Amino acid sequence: EYYDVRQGLDNTLKSKSGQRPNNILTNRNIHKLFNCCATLHTRSARRNEAMLAMLYGANMAPTEVLSLHIEDYDFQNSRINIPDSHTPRTIYLNADVQEILKSWLLHRGTGAGPLLCPVLKNDTVQIRLLSYQSLTNICTRLSKAAKIPAFKPRDLNKTHRQHLQDRQNSTLEIPRP
Repeated sequence: EYYDVRQGLDNTLKSKSGQRPNNILTNRNIHKLFNCCATLHTRSARRNEAMLAMLYGANMAPTEVLSLHIEDYDFQNSRINIPDSHTPRTIYLNADVQEILKSWLLHRGTGAGPLLCPVLKNDTVQIRLLSYQSLTNICTRLSKAAKIPAFKPRDLNKTHRQHLQDRQNSTLEIPRP
């Protein structure tokens, strides 16, 4: 189920360009995604949960998430510094996002390199950049595992903004099982 701002719950409509409209995931589907990650006890599940937490819980753009390095994460002050050539910014993390990132870092380690990294099939973390295509593939796998319609990484931060607007609130809690 998606909630499309322009078309209600009908996610089968196409825009004029023929592309799928920007979809907003329902609260129920967000819960399913986080529950899907929480029930698995693998490094890739912790990485996927961290990815969801940054895209949805911290309202970060997919390119921001992919460009983050461990040095950008300020553990003591619970914030992430996003070094962008145009407008650097700081994102303050709520307790849920911080807890999820700490859980991922127990598996990833705190050595220099990208914050999100590939996890091989043998559950080994490779300290190298994750590609945008890999991020999209992870979202596809998660949607199938959680039994929800497919979504793109950018749909998560758009969902965050829509949920804030719907609640007229400044923070969102990450659903925990």
